Amino acid sequence: MSDILFGTDGTDADARLGPPSAAPEPAAAPAPDDGAREVPRDDLTRLLGQVVSLLGQSPAHRHLFVGDLEWLVLPALLNRQARIWRRETERGAVPVVYASWALVNAEVEARLTQGQNRLKPTEWRSGDIPWLIDLVAPYGGGDNALKELADQVFPGRLLKAIVPAPTGGFAVREIRGSDASSQEAAANPAG
Repeated sequence: MSDILFGTDGTDADARLGPPSAAPEPAAAPAPDDGAREVPRDDLTRLLGQVVSLLGQSPAHRHLFVGDLEWLVLPALLNRQARIWRRETERGAVPVVYASWALVNAEVEARLTQGQNRLKPTEWRSGDIPWLIDLVAPYGGGDNALKELADQVFPGRLLKAIVPAPTGGFAVREIRGSDASSQEAAANPAG
């Protein structure tokens, strides 16, 4: 069974993780998205079930109500702005990490920097500034998944996220996606 990747092109591809300490296996690099493809109902139901299973195992998310799925999960799935990673187990491939992101305008970004991550459905694609909305990794592997997401979905761009601050409260974290062409040039300076 393949894992679901919604990149910026809206295509599905594999995204598998090894043990929590291992780097994620690479998934297909996405192309620019036109947002035209609709998520088939059966796929949406299956994906929503996988996300809910991860939310239920996450101490930071298990307090959510079913109604919270309408603003936190469904827009990401419907806009193809989410990724689910799986890990092979003796019982088959199981979901282990979920991430969602929005492409926002400056007004929405200002709210996000204040810790307000509840977006209206229209705000998920209101601009071109990438923000991580949620990362659920109850079994570990979140850092590897986040790096893969930044590198493959947002190469050469800043992905911003709200994270807990060491002194309490929260802070904005910026993750720069590695640009494959920059990496290749650095590896082969003589060209």
